[in-house]
Amino acid sequence: MRLLPHLAAVCGFVCALQSAAEATITINIFAGDLRGADGTTLLAQGTLLQLINLGADGVFNQIRLDDGNISSTGQWVSGDDTLLNVPYLIGNNPGDFSSAAAFDLAAGTDPTTGIVDRGFRFQIADVTPGTKIGIRWFPGLQASNFASITLAAGQRYGEFTRQANPKYGGVVWVIGNDGATDNFDALATTAITGQDNVSAAGSPNAVLVPEPAAIGMSLIGAAGLALLRRRRA
Repeated sequence: MRLLPHLAAVCGFVCALQSAAEATITINIFAGDLRGADGTTLLAQGTLLQLINLGADGVFNQIRLDDGNISSTGQWVSGDDTLLNVPYLIGNNPGDFSSAAAFDLAAGTDPTTGIVDRGFRFQIADVTPGTKIGIRWFPGLQASNFASITLAAGQRYGEFTRQANPKYGGVVWVIGNDGATDNFDALATTAITGQDNVSAAGSPNAVLVPEPAAIGMSLIGAAGLALLRRRRA
């Protein structure tokens, strides 16, 4: 995975699956000192964040504008990824949002710059056990504008998940079974004396939405190389 060289953060998910009688799933997210594309500016209040269902493969697919998926939610993901466009049940604070497809750093009107501190509670019927989860953020875009944004080529974004090899005593980022309690493993960087290599965490400096023409040219180039190899063979 591509990393953010300028990301100084700890990102922890705690996924607590309540009793079957409550039939809800609670996810708490904390991430400290997330930075924007310049590597210096902390993520601003109101920055757009999303929870991503990574599909069966458990990996992020780079966002593509030429994949034909141009619906309001489909433009944000490609491949087998989907937005976790699930209504959540915690909080009606001003500035809060109705779905994990778009949310701010924190609930309420005064989140701390650069700090993600969120709590979600979903109906268990809306979130399938075994769902592989990631988090994605878009420096410069506001969560409150989510419904009206047309995603453009060149937009930078950051992303992180841990689908294997827990490092800090938690578990991989997968929704557990009904009745279980899962503590999702953290992202830790040198800023908080962690051991993660930040270059592998996903960075708005390293990941961007490519121009559709650039993707097309890369495909043409790959096809030409394949043809040349066949001729040489």
